[in-house]
Amino acid sequence: MRLEIFEKESKKKRISTDYHEIVIVLRVLLMMSYNWVPAFDHYWSKNESLGNRTTKKAISRDRCKRLSAKMYFNSLEKVANCRKQFYIEEVVNCLKLTFQKFRSEAAFQSIDESVAKFKERSLMKQYLPLKPIKRGIKIWVGSDSPTGYVYDLKIYAGKKTETTSGALGERLVKNLARSLREKAVAVCFDRFFASAKLLNELDYTAVRTLIKSRRSVQEFFEKLNREHSQFRVNNEDTIVCRWQNTKDVLVISNCFSDGTRKDVPCPAMFQFYNANMGGVDLTDQIVGLYNFDRKSGKW
Repeated sequence: MRLEIFEKESKKKRISTDYHEIVIVLRVLLMMSYNWVPAFDHYWSKNESLGNRTTKKAISRDRCKRLSAKMYFNSLEKVANCRKQFYIEEVVNCLKLTFQKFRSEAAFQSIDESVAKFKERSLMKQYLPLKPIKRGIKIWVGSDSPTGYVYDLKIYAGKKTETTSGALGERLVKNLARSLREKAVAVCFDRFFASAKLLNELDYTAVRTLIKSRRSVQEFFEKLNREHSQFRVNNEDTIVCRWQNTKDVLVISNCFSDGTRKDVPCPAMFQFYNANMGGVDLTDQIVGLYNFDRKSGKW
């Protein structure tokens, strides 16, 4: 089988390749997931402590970059009224099954949003001005807090593709929590997913930040001095902790009590959240080492 990939600059210019070369590119990308170096180009470095001999023999750096950037998953027959993820759905499902197969369950996990850098045409592309990556495809990720290993993911394809029952954050957490194998797991997530109802219904211990303007949050009227804290508990024993740092910060949990404190400037709930929330950020940091622009013309 012979493949031809068109360059964006001119449709007359082609990159000729074949099945075996594409397999080499995929193998190199997989190898990068466990053999980490500071940057993509370093796998072809002449420095013995950085360069990878197998990679240098298999394919050149520029060739690997070009084929990776132009890789496109397509099918000649597109199903009517199909989902936006139609072209990549099988690949994503394969990755998710592989993640589940080789995972080792961690006691502390985090759920957060990640952005895959993408600047070209796609109905799934988002513009996120407050994120380090401004334009890309949003992905909801569940990962291991200590290592950043991805357990599960869900690609966000737009508001119109989501069901209208329940809040988006609640549905996402419940969806990603289905992949958890053990009950003795603590999950951290941020205020986007926040609601007291979610913690009351969730079968796992959880800690997360909270927006105090949410309806389900009990109001705090008293003014606090810096590094002082207050607690509120509802009928389901879900506890909200308010801590005064440079500004008011709220954390909600279903696994702490107002008496769980340590001899530190902030309550234990905040220490727990800060220690275990960064799993997806660690994932982004690892992926960012090998990030490069993926550009394509209109197909």
